[in-house]
Formats: sequence, C-alpha cells, structure tokens
Amino acid sequence: MANDQNALPDLIEVITRVQNGNEPENREVRVELRIDSVTLAADACLEFVVELNRANLSLDLDGFEVVPKSRHGEPTKPNDVSVEHKLTKESTKQAEAGATAELNLSSQPSAALNAKGSGNVASKTIESMSAQQTYSLLRVKARGNLRWEVSEPGDGDKPLGDTYLNDDVLCKIKALPGANMLAVKLAAFARKRDIRVTPVSKVSKLAFKSKNHEKMLNALVGKALSHSESNGGIITFSVSEIVVEDDGLHR
Repeated sequence: MANDQNALPDLIEVITRVQNGNEPENREVRVELRIDSVTLAADACLEFVVELNRANLSLDLDGFEVVPKSRHGEPTKPNDVSVEHKLTKESTKQAEAGATAELNLSSQPSAALNAKGSGNVASKTIESMSAQQTYSLLRVKARGNLRWEVSEPGDGDKPLGDTYLNDDVLCKIKALPGANMLAVKLAAFARKRDIRVTPVSKVSKLAFKSKNHEKMLNALVGKALSHSESNGGIITFSVSEIVVEDDGLHR
C-alpha cells in the first residue's frame, strides 16, 4: 500500500500503486495525477491564486529496473522523415527590337548601314525542397533520469488544470536479481519559475505597486507553501512511496 503525502492536494495530487502486469516478471506503476489552481488567503481582504505552468514527476526505484519501451508519453521521433521534393522550371524571355538604319551622303556614293537585333531567350531552372514532419503534442512527456514533464502544448503560458493521469501505467518495472528491498517512490514537483502567483483583492482589483511589493507578496506566498519541501529552486508538493512485498519475483 502506498504512503501518499500531498502537501497541497488542491493544487497537485499524486496517487501511486504498483500491481502485477500481464507478464509474470513485470509490474505496472499506475499513477493518478490531478492539477488545479489553489487560493491562499493572506488576510481578510487579500488572496493569492497559485497556478502551475509546468510540473514534473520523478521516479526513484529501489531493487527495480524499468522495462524497455514501457514509459508513458515517450516523444519518439520517427527515423524516416517524409520530404517533399519540388522541381520548378522558369523561363524568362528578353527581346531586343531589331533596327535598320540607312545613311545617304550627297557627295559620296550612297551607302546603307543596317543594324539588326534578334530576340534572346534565357532559361533558368529553380530547384526547391521542403520538409514536412508531424509532431505529437504530449501533455505528459517522458524525459531522462526517470522523469516526466507535464505541460500544456503551446507557448507555455497556459496554466495546468484537470486530470493528466487517471490510473495510467507510468511505466513497467522488473525486479533486479538478488535485490534485498523492493520499493517505488514517485515525487511531484515544480520549479519556482513555473509557479504563477496572482494577487487578488476582495475589495478591488489589485496591481503590484513596485518590484519590492511584488517580492514581498511572493515571499508571503512562499511562506504559505513552506510546509512543502523546497530544494534548490524546486518545490516538492507530493510524494508517494510504496514498499513492495517480497514474493520471490526477484530471485
């Protein structure tokens, strides 16, 4: 059974469980992930709305290894890329008008001077190439070091909201031979730069009066979040730990 610790479950909630998979030697790490905005009250007139622009999941395994090709949201690019080759031929005609001139001299025998011009045709070939590739927009993307990034597709300004994992298989794991302990730990965290803090007033619309004012308000919100673990610009909101009973699968 998991030991779920959610510091602010209204903001981000993670529930983890490990169950046997279809293959006898493999297990499934199943996760529920819900993210929403949360309102924190500073006093009777002032509140703060806290939202996340991006969140992360980090998996720590003890006595397990991840089964290959089992990670949820793996943004794999295809090796074959469709390229459209275009060949365009353009012809440009430049014509010079032909001219004939005759010069008559009264004191000398008549003479004629003719000048003729012929039209010139120039041909040029233009070759162009254009590549077309389709990208998969994933809200939950697998990253290196057993980490998953959660974001809304686009420019990153849209805050997270709703359920992103609903008992989905985050990955499959397999017990290592001779492991003394089998445990799974999943942490949900966000970097401080990805936390959006918006002050709102119950009386009237509030705007930051200065940079110092903004820093003071952010410090107040940081104090309200102090019960969640913070380390190096990272705030951990939820931790789910599971100790798996030894059933002989890792012998």
